[in-house]
Amino acid sequence: MRVDIRTCELGMLATNCYIVGSGERLLIIDPGDCPPGFIDAVEADGRTPEAILLTHGHYDHFLGVDSIAGHFHLPVYALDKEKPALENSQINLSKMFSGKDEALTTPITYFSEGDILELAGMKIRTIWVPGHSPGGCCYYISEENVLFSGDCLFCGSIGRTDFPQGDYEALISTLKNKILILPDDTQVFPGHGPGTTIGYERVSNPYLAR
Repeated sequence: MRVDIRTCELGMLATNCYIVGSGERLLIIDPGDCPPGFIDAVEADGRTPEAILLTHGHYDHFLGVDSIAGHFHLPVYALDKEKPALENSQINLSKMFSGKDEALTTPITYFSEGDILELAGMKIRTIWVPGHSPGGCCYYISEENVLFSGDCLFCGSIGRTDFPQGDYEALISTLKNKILILPDDTQVFPGHGPGTTIGYERVSNPYLAR
């Protein structure tokens, strides 16, 4: 099996939304907005959307969820520890950055840390990485050697920890103990900015390099 991954920068904070295709099905990860034409582009792909995955509950990663999930009748998945953020505008940063109280109306299917999600013909390992947010989650597809890191890990950097409920020590510790142990050639698809690899971050990331 091979997947193809399309990156769309959505919203005012240029959040990376990923459309992940496998066979005849698609997953959508972190739809930070739903601009005109996005749904048409997904439909034009010809494959069937199966689910939306959220790496965490900050508003710039979920603003497109209600429109997209409603149109395609999709389930939405997030780590159970991120439930408060998805329901509280103070925690999900929408009040701070946009002045609006943003919260999802679409029901969320919550999973527990370490669960394996079997979606679109893929086995997706969930990795809890707190620090940027309490319930930050990375999605690892070992068969494809890819990791969707959300705002936990960026190319040459890490997620901010000065937001409500941020924890710098927890983020550093978890990245070193859960993420940097993945194979060097693992392709990392972050929540913002360019992609990277685990091997590059292990030796070059100033926050993580030994």
